[in-house]
Formats: sequence, C-alpha cells, structure tokens
Amino acid sequence: ITAPVQSGNSGGPVIAADGEVVGVVVSKLDAVHVAGAMGDLPQNVNFAIRGAIAKLFLFQNGIEPALGQRNRAIDPVSLADRASRFTVFIECS
Repeated sequence: ITAPVQSGNSGGPVIAADGEVVGVVVSKLDAVHVAGAMGDLPQNVNFAIRGAIAKLFLFQNGIEPALGQRNRAIDPVSLADRASRFTVFIECS
C-alpha cells in the first residue's frame, strides 16, 4: 500500500474511501536499509494483508464479518469519525 504507516500501526485497518475495511496493516518497508542499498529513500512503501485473506481468517475462527455494499466515497472527516468507532489502541508493556 502507499498510505503512510507509522510504527505501531500493524494490525490496523486499511480503509477504502467508502469506509469499508479492505485490508490489515502488517509492516512497513525499512526505508533506511533500502536507501543504503539503492541510494534512494523510498516513501510510503508499506504492506498489508488483503481483505479477502483477513475475511477468510475471521471465518476460520468463527467470526462472520459484516460485508458492506456502500461503494460511495465518504468525506475524510466522516471517514475518520467512523473508523474511530471500530478501532482501538492496544499497547503491550
């Protein structure tokens, strides 16, 4: 994915413009390592599990996700508000 990802975003949703979860963030590219090897600093190169794989994982663990049919873009402020209702920060110490 080309969306910005920060350390700690792993497990967070990748959300489409219509508010549907289309993937799960898993990692970001080690830009410093790539810059040393390639001589250029890559930006916003990150990795996510496709929504279909996440959906399969849920089904295999007895959870049936609600599938949406919106396909209409939501303004960014409303999208952020909606996402804040189904995401939580989990910190391990």
